[in-house]
Amino acid sequence: MSKELTGGNPDIRYLTAMQTFYPGMPISREQLLEVAHKAEQGDEGAIMALGKTYYEIGHHYTNCSVVRTGQNWLKRGSDMNLPHAKVALSQHYFSGICGPIQLDKALSLAREAYALDQHPIIKEWLEYANDPANQKLAVTQREKEFRAYKGEPS
Repeated sequence: MSKELTGGNPDIRYLTAMQTFYPGMPISREQLLEVAHKAEQGDEGAIMALGKTYYEIGHHYTNCSVVRTGQNWLKRGSDMNLPHAKVALSQHYFSGICGPIQLDKALSLAREAYALDQHPIIKEWLEYANDPANQKLAVTQREKEFRAYKGEPS
C-alpha cells in the first residue's frame, strides 16, 4: 500500500494488507481509506467507525493486534477530547479486550467524557461502570473467557 493512498498511516497500511489474508473483511479498501482520511482529519464519527471496524475484525479473526489498532484510534480521539471516543476506549479498558481489565483507566475516561458531554449514553455508561456489581461481573466474565481461551474448564 503506497504512502500516497494512506497518507503514510501505518495503521491503514496494516489493515488494508490484512485484506490479502482475510478477504471476507466487512469493509472495502475504498471505504476504509475514505473513513481513515476523515479520521486523520479529526472527524469523531470516522474515528469511532475505525475503532469499531478494527474491533469487529480483530474479534472475528481473534487477532489482538488488530483490536489494539482500533484502541489506538480511540486513544487518538480521546486525546483530542472527543467524548464518545473516550467512552468507547473506556469500554475497551472495562471489558479487558485483549488484555487485563483496567477499571481505573475505564472510570477515569468515563468521567472525562461526562465532563465534556452529559449525553444520556455517556451518563448511562458512567453509572454502569461505577456500579461495583458490574465491575465484578466484568472481571468474572473476563476470567471465564481467559480460561476458555486456555482450554481450561469453566
